[in-house]
Amino acid sequence: MKISLLLSYISAALCLLAAGCDRPPAFVEPTGWETVAPDIDSLTRAVELSFQNGAGSDSTVSLMRRMRGVTAPRGKEREIRCRLLYWQGRIELRRGHRALGHELLDSAAAVAPSSTHEYIVRMNDWRREDISDYPPGRWYERKLDQEKYFRGRNDRQMLYNVNRELMELMRDAGLHDRAMHYLEIITDCNRLIDPELAALDDKMNRAAILSDIGRDEEAARLNRELQADTDYMREPVNRQLVNLNLRTLAGDTAALHAAYASIVSHGDRAGLLPKVYYYLVDEAIAGGDRSGATRWADSLEAMLPHLGPGTLRVKALKGIARNVEMCEGAAAAAPAYRRYALAADSLADMMRFDNVANLELSNAIARIDARVEAERRRARFRMCLWLSGGAAVWLLAMWLQLRRYRTVRHMRREAERLRQETRHRQIVLQLDSDRRGLGYEIGSDNFIELFAQQYPMFIGRLRQKSPRISDAALRLAGYIAIGLSTKEIAEVMNVRPESVRQAKWRLRKTLGTDSEEDLYPLLSSLLGQ
Repeated sequence: MKISLLLSYISAALCLLAAGCDRPPAFVEPTGWETVAPDIDSLTRAVELSFQNGAGSDSTVSLMRRMRGVTAPRGKEREIRCRLLYWQGRIELRRGHRALGHELLDSAAAVAPSSTHEYIVRMNDWRREDISDYPPGRWYERKLDQEKYFRGRNDRQMLYNVNRELMELMRDAGLHDRAMHYLEIITDCNRLIDPELAALDDKMNRAAILSDIGRDEEAARLNRELQADTDYMREPVNRQLVNLNLRTLAGDTAALHAAYASIVSHGDRAGLLPKVYYYLVDEAIAGGDRSGATRWADSLEAMLPHLGPGTLRVKALKGIARNVEMCEGAAAAAPAYRRYALAADSLADMMRFDNVANLELSNAIARIDARVEAERRRARFRMCLWLSGGAAVWLLAMWLQLRRYRTVRHMRREAERLRQETRHRQIVLQLDSDRRGLGYEIGSDNFIELFAQQYPMFIGRLRQKSPRISDAALRLAGYIAIGLSTKEIAEVMNVRPESVRQAKWRLRKTLGTDSEEDLYPLLSSLLGQ
């Protein structure tokens, strides 16, 4: 018994260990902050969503002020303090105060309790990191590690951010199917953060990937759907991006002017102005508008010092050269075209380098994915071993328990049989003592009375079968019914075994049974209550 119980405990422990016996902490969805109390959790969620949804600083500060007015549960004061410092740091970063913002974020990590310290440190590192500081493969590994950690805390906001970076990385590597995979993940995360904007954000990202693979018509259709949503287009950045995308994908000049008007009114929040100027130059040249083309070309010329080597710089130089050609002639435009050609050659070299880099990135991603998949297979194999071991121990324990149960049941049956035999023997001794106390009158009324007390239904049932049965036959039937052998009956009745056999033959005749039939099954069945 002890061994089977011990094996049961071992199997249970193995199963719990395999499944992870530590109960994970609860988190305030869709964030990775641990739950504290209902009022604090509600404010935590509201503050985080105010950051994610672009609410103004005043709204966030108001929520933080309410948080300061809530009495923290005992032992949670440091947790609340670190959250407030962290949020204040994010507000300062939003305001453009980077040094102060990062100082506050570091202070939040310094005062955080142990359960929250790593969480804040990882989020601070994410805000400081730059992809240019890492080799492509190392950057991908870093993102996978971040994704695993934030998924463990069920932090949908950080999962959205990290998987968005992975999506952009896959776009750079030309792995468009993988980019779509990460798009599905960030859309699922976004549904928990802001269900209303999830579908719109998905359309914007999906259109960008479709544009990458040359499916411009589908990308333009998605941008048209976004343009038709007035709530989505109320945000200046969205309005600028969608309209410029429509100009790029579908040649929509009205959308181009709408993007330019939004930039003039609200500022160039996404760095789109050089591209807008290029399209405006192109439109003016196509329409023969020299003054307009010169105006936009001059704007591009003013922006050249701020444009690094790349596609935008080449397009700007091309627009400037075309304007000079239209206004002053081909000879005057020759220097401008040479400058454009040099930039284009430089861009071609850069693109060749980028293609090689993207190929290296794609190969690095493939190697890392293969290694990660191998690690997952090993982890699954180890899990199967744990579960198999636990199941084997559990089955062994159950087998031992079943074996013990059968043994105990058999022992109980044997004990019951011995108890019945002992009881029958006691009855026999009592009857025999009674017989001796009355001399040699075997069929005395005292015997019938004593047997009737032990088995009240027996005599009545026997008389129903044979109404004229004698008291001597009744006594013999009683001995047979309780399982005494012929020899035992002879000893009790103080007669020879042959006499008992002759009495049994007469009893069979009286009961009307076959002369060879065993009387015990018939008579013992009459003992029951």
